[in-house]
Amino acid sequence: MSTTVDRLAKLPKWAQQEITRLTYRVEELEGIVTETPKSRLWVRQGISDRIYLPDLYGSTEVAIGNPDSQATLAVRYKFDDPYAVEVSGSWGGIIVKPQAGNLVRIEQDPR
Repeated sequence: MSTTVDRLAKLPKWAQQEITRLTYRVEELEGIVTETPKSRLWVRQGISDRIYLPDLYGSTEVAIGNPDSQATLAVRYKFDDPYAVEVSGSWGGIIVKPQAGNLVRIEQDPR
């Protein structure tokens, strides 16, 4: 059974160089991710691990909307108020619909 090194040696030189470059880049990026300090602000997609965002002074804003539209909902986290977020609509008002004791649905007002 051939090893990875044997298989790489059979590739053209340009492919070997590209694989080496990409391998170093992956190692570099993995190092950055593991060295990022935990903060009070993170994102998570599905059941994946948390991706921590830097604690920035002032505020951090995340815009949610269709990339082809000017209409967005902006969620703003203020550094000096860690237990609250502000939500604003860029196109008119917003509609807040209580869903449960710990959940609200926020929609852009279509008017």
